[in-house]
This record gives sequence, C-alpha cells and structure tokens, in this order.
Amino acid sequence: MKHRLMPYLYYQAIQGHLKGHPVQRAMWLDFVEDRTTLYLDRQFMLGPSLLVAPIFVPSEEESEYYLPKGRWTSFWSDRTVEGPTWVSEKVALDDIPVWVRPGSIIVLGPAGTKRPDYDYTKGLTVKVYELEEGQTLEVNVPSGKGAEIAGVISAQRRNGELKLGSKGGFTLGAIEIFIEGVKPKSASAGTLKSKKVKFSEAVSEVTINL
Repeated sequence: MKHRLMPYLYYQAIQGHLKGHPVQRAMWLDFVEDRTTLYLDRQFMLGPSLLVAPIFVPSEEESEYYLPKGRWTSFWSDRTVEGPTWVSEKVALDDIPVWVRPGSIIVLGPAGTKRPDYDYTKGLTVKVYELEEGQTLEVNVPSGKGAEIAGVISAQRRNGELKLGSKGGFTLGAIEIFIEGVKPKSASAGTLKSKKVKFSEAVSEVTINL
C-alpha cells in the first residue's frame, strides 16, 4: 500500500521541500485548537490527511489512540468514528490503525504496484472522504519529476451531486466515495458499483448523483 500511496506522499515531500512542512508530524501541528493533541506522543499525522497510530503492545492487549473532531474513516475499510474521542481496541500484529481526516482527497497509484518509482499520472484511484454539502476540495497530482505538478483534481458537493474534475496530463482509473449514509445512485461516466466508479477511457469530469 505504501507504493500506491506514492502520489500522496510525493506531493507531501514537495510541500516539505518548498514550504518546510514535515511529512510526518506531531498531531498538534494540524489541530492547534485541540489541547489534547499537545500530549500525544504515540501517534502522528502523515501529511494533512492521514492519522497513523502505531501499536506498542501485544495483540492480545488493547491499544488506545485519539481521533480529533470530525468523522474519521479507516483507510483499510469504510468504518467510521466520530471524534473527538479516544479509541480502545485490540490490533493484530500485522495491522496498524490509519485514519483519513474528513474533507480529504487521497490519490492512489494503480493496484498491484510493487515499486515506489512509477508513473504517478496513469491509472489513478481518487478517494473522496466525508465531503460536506457545499464544500469544494482540490488536490495536486505530482508528475514524479522534481517539484513538477502534473495537474489538479477537484471535488465539489452541492445539491445532491458530487462533481469531480481533472486538469492536466494524467488519467483516472477509478473514484471511490466515502461519505457516511450516502450511496451513489448514478454517474455521468464510467461504471458505478456500490461506492466506486471505474473508467475504461480517459475522462476529465464526472458527476455522481448521491
């Protein structure tokens, strides 16, 4: 999965280079108004959108970590938890809690990718998490060549529709929607199955009825 995350991680590395934003950072840097995050030393943010909570106890013991305000979605499933709250759970040795911040777009490389250096502009999967009514998000897609940006993906939720647009030299393979209580009804392009829209040809814009 780390290899699939490279479009996201590479862009965060660009931000670190240009603006000094650390890719792996303490929780309070992203949640300055939440005083609880000042004391969290066993979890961290990986970029602005992913919360990682490493496990430090045997699998038969419960681990505890904190989720700030908002509806967080497990990166590994569609499980959601409403914060602010402490989460206590038993975690297998081969697992690690990773949560996606509400109002995020995560861009992944193609499934089955087994190396970090590949073309970040082809066959991308775009995952949209807990986009609120009236909210618009944009995310840059790196080309993988220095600090060059290949294009921009935008998402807007309004009047029961989710509109996604792309500008630049990259191709989309699929879009997945993670919004609690919402199941997409139809899509203007591609093939819709459950919460995922797959594309067999290049598209620059798609409207999904929620």
